[in-house]
Amino acid sequence: MSNEDIAVFSDSMSILPLVNISGSFDVAGKLVAISRSDNSVRAVATRLNMPIPPVPSWPFAGLLPFSFLLYGNVNDGIVHFVFQPSEPYLSMYVLDLVGPEVDFVPNADAGTYELPLVFRF
Repeated sequence: MSNEDIAVFSDSMSILPLVNISGSFDVAGKLVAISRSDNSVRAVATRLNMPIPPVPSWPFAGLLPFSFLLYGNVNDGIVHFVFQPSEPYLSMYVLDLVGPEVDFVPNADAGTYELPLVFRF
């Protein structure tokens, strides 16, 4: 997103998800957040280079999450996510959020290293 695109949004929200395709968390590509209200792209992310810390009680320790700021305005509502794998032979996947839907909440966090959001296909 360009600085001009970001400037039209008054707020942001931190998102930390893992992507699971066909049972595997070892997927590389781009995760795109799209507003359902106007179908505009609100954020694009790739996996972090540093894994979730190896804390014994953390169920996703050692996996590589995605992390980004989701841009929006108050009352923007729900966003959906699209994943485009790095592998050229795979088609574009539309992912469903496991658990509650992600509703844009200004200055909020959705997902942590201990309990990241999980998007499954």
